[in-house]
Amino acid sequence: MPHYEAGACIQAITFRLADALPEEVLRKLEELSRDDAARRLVLERYLDAGSGACLLRRSENARCVVNAWQYFDRRRYLLHAWVVMPSHAHVLVEPPAGWKTREIVHSRKSYTAKRILNENPRVATTGPGSTGVPHASQKDAARTAAFPAAARRVWHRDYFDRYVRDEGQYLSAVAYIQHNPVRAGLCRRAGQWPWSSASSPAPILPPPALPSASPP
Repeated sequence: MPHYEAGACIQAITFRLADALPEEVLRKLEELSRDDAARRLVLERYLDAGSGACLLRRSENARCVVNAWQYFDRRRYLLHAWVVMPSHAHVLVEPPAGWKTREIVHSRKSYTAKRILNENPRVATTGPGSTGVPHASQKDAARTAAFPAAARRVWHRDYFDRYVRDEGQYLSAVAYIQHNPVRAGLCRRAGQWPWSSASSPAPILPPPALPSASPP
């Protein structure tokens, strides 16, 4: 998947666990490859449904992802908003000039994958293009039984990004990210979800001055 890179700009990033989407969904997404809006709607709907083992249901794994992204906040990038869901995560991130978003995402995924696998030695192989993951419960263990064995990998290799062009899109992206647990039926109010900027004591950054021009 091609990614937009333009130095200092704000991007909404979605990255998912390797077993988060079953084969039939991947085929459907492939059919929609030329319709970005429709593809995004299908992707988000299935991710919110919580397919796969959902290793991020475990608080120690979700905390690992949050801490990893917060660690370099205001040093390698600005982290405007975030949420860790059972099978995926969203971040609204602003890298400075000279840093590429894909390098930042790769760094955080690589670090958290190693930590999660090291801290969860009991892993089970899971779905298409996926990793072995720890079972959060007997229910999760049953879920993984339907998937073929695959490589021991935590995250799907790619991610989805969306360039934030103006203040309206910025506020919409923050609201979308922070209310994802509510839409997925995981809580009633955004601030109740512990792995989100909505419940973080740190204040959300004010909307910056954003360019209005679309990327080439």
